Amino acid sequence: MNICAQAVTNGSQKRKLTWITWCLQVVSVVQQTSQDLWSACSVRKNICRCYVRNVMMQRLNQKTMEKQNEEVNQIVINKEASFVEVWHEGYIESKGERHYFWLIDPQGVDPRGNEYAPEVRWFYARVPKEVRAMYNSIIEAFKQTQK
Repeated sequence: MNICAQAVTNGSQKRKLTWITWCLQVVSVVQQTSQDLWSACSVRKNICRCYVRNVMMQRLNQKTMEKQNEEVNQIVINKEASFVEVWHEGYIESKGERHYFWLIDPQGVDPRGNEYAPEVRWFYARVPKEVRAMYNSIIEAFKQTQK
């Protein structure tokens, strides 16, 4: 019996060991009994390839099972625009500093006849809380100017 066969026999008798533990035992048996460094390296490479192949197959099987369990989603995009937005620029002056915003006014109504709500977006991320709190006031002021 050659060294590799001896290692495989010793490894297969211990069924409670994990695959990687078994691989490491095989490599250690080969390294202890083999004088030839190249054969030890060769066995190690083959064992590692087998382990990697085993792990990759498990992951592939797991992904396949996940895909089978997923629901099929469908993406639908209308060719014609549902509505048009008009963007207005503005600013709030607070404590001597200007904080710029866009007021977005969607035009038209939805299929049920409801109007779309205007929205405020800030130019910059750093806007104080007290200025951001004026969101509803900005929209009300805009609605007053539109009447």
